[in-house]
Amino acid sequence: MTMEERSTRIYRQKQMLSKQELTERENLCIHEQPAYCVAACPLKLDAKALVEAVAADDFSKALSLYEKITPFVHILSAGCEAPCEGKCRLAETGGAISIRSLEQAAAAYGESPKGRGLLRFKKKKTAAILGSGLFPAFLAGELAKKAYPLTVFCAEPDAEAFLAAGAEFLDGDAVRKDAGTLKAMDIEFRFRTGMTAGLLDQVRAAYDIVCVSPEFLAEALPGAAVEEATMLCRELNVISAPAGAAGVLDSAFGAKKAALTVDRLAQNLDPMNSRGDEGPCETALITNMAGAPSTARVPGAERGYTRQEAVREAGRCIRCSCTECIKGCVYLQHYHKYPKLLTREIYNNVGIIMGDHMMNRPINSCALCGQCAVICPNGYDMADICLMARQNMVTTDKMPLAPHEFALLDQMFSNSDAFLCRPQPGFQTCRYVFFPGCQAAAIAPETVRAAYLDLTSRLPGGVALMLGCCGAISEWAGRYQMQEETAAFIGGRLEALGNPTIIAGCPTCGKTLARLEGTKVEGIWDVLDEIGLPAGGTGLSRPAALHDACGARGDRRTQEKVRKIAEKLGCRLVETDYSGDESPCCGYGGLVMYANRGVA
Repeated sequence: MTMEERSTRIYRQKQMLSKQELTERENLCIHEQPAYCVAACPLKLDAKALVEAVAADDFSKALSLYEKITPFVHILSAGCEAPCEGKCRLAETGGAISIRSLEQAAAAYGESPKGRGLLRFKKKKTAAILGSGLFPAFLAGELAKKAYPLTVFCAEPDAEAFLAAGAEFLDGDAVRKDAGTLKAMDIEFRFRTGMTAGLLDQVRAAYDIVCVSPEFLAEALPGAAVEEATMLCRELNVISAPAGAAGVLDSAFGAKKAALTVDRLAQNLDPMNSRGDEGPCETALITNMAGAPSTARVPGAERGYTRQEAVREAGRCIRCSCTECIKGCVYLQHYHKYPKLLTREIYNNVGIIMGDHMMNRPINSCALCGQCAVICPNGYDMADICLMARQNMVTTDKMPLAPHEFALLDQMFSNSDAFLCRPQPGFQTCRYVFFPGCQAAAIAPETVRAAYLDLTSRLPGGVALMLGCCGAISEWAGRYQMQEETAAFIGGRLEALGNPTIIAGCPTCGKTLARLEGTKVEGIWDVLDEIGLPAGGTGLSRPAALHDACGARGDRRTQEKVRKIAEKLGCRLVETDYSGDESPCCGYGGLVMYANRGVA
């Protein structure tokens, strides 16, 4: 798409990815997936954040996170069955984090913010709850939070007795604290009410929405069915919980489902309408447990942690997340962003027509080495995203030449004034041509010369020498036109030599030249493995760590050949944490050293 202003400026626009393609790419990144403990909680408690707050000795923050899922923090923390602990990955190495004990510590040592909070306008629909127990108590808290005009009918004489009716496991002090929370809510209580079947008819006539305890429903209509998904009894059009003993967590979760059904009924909608993702969920998170500490639980969970014990226990948490690519990639470390976020920002940057392209430097700061795609469990390839963005912005004249100008001029010089291509003396055409690559020839010219002389002395059919740039520089810069011109130039020179087999001194050169039509490429490592090392090429009796080139990523054959040669030289190879396909860039790839030397 081309747009022309009234001025002489012409704006070009080209879509980098479709919305579907962008979404598919972003979905490969699992950094935002919930931690295992979070996914296991039906109430959607951010247990990871709560534990982190406790570890920082910020119990008030931990309490505020807990109060998001329930106002009755003592009841829930004391009686919760804690499915989150069963999913804790530390159970594999020592002992799962005692999350329930940390929740209790947050309730005991945290302080709720003072003041009345935000002004809430009462809803127009009125609601009533009949009966007592865990489900009615949690439901009362949910409906009060939603600002429904609420009346609770119960046989108990006061708020403490109302809560205690379902929380017999709590001591009196904890009941009084949660009862204080209940009293502070805008709820009208009708204590000492006779809970008879006739009461239901009276309440249904006076209130828009009626909720009843499962015990009261069983007396009013024995055998009445309650839908588990909506907590609705359609026979009486009341909200309740399924019959049978329910634990604290199930009661709290049932109350949340019931409160959502109240919303739908108040809006005259189907109770199943737009309920979202309720309950526990699956997580696609992958956490590498290699090196995870093997520590046992801090003693004292049964009696309740002291403040210091809770901080120590929370400190054991490994904060489950997927950061494999960030741990290995200096580019992602530099920008403190995970691939999904960076991709979205790059995509938006490419789409800017008029304005500042603030992400140009990050786009040009990727080494394009492909390490991230190997390390990521789902193969997220930031190199492909950055190269695609460079090509797109070059095509639409949005990418300034400045970051890559020197490198591109160097490539032009290497393939013009400084270019060398000649057959072996005594040959007009050759069976082979040695292409050492610009880096090897510039850094170690004597080594390149010695290698060439060795090849000419031992290979039949003649070995030509070609000194120039393979075109990787223009490819990395996104300058595809220049890349095509370079390919045509080198192809013509190869044809003049009789289309010899290329002996590449660099894996990147080898991959680039292999794309030329009709060419055969071997690495010098392949040749030396076949014909043997030159005379005197042994005796390096020393340990060595081998840095695999980015161009050899995914090329196991090349990696093994280079190791084999190193061992023949006498080296004792020591494998590093990031080697083979996981090897990082040396700093030259992707022209990073020109665009952002701090990353290179």
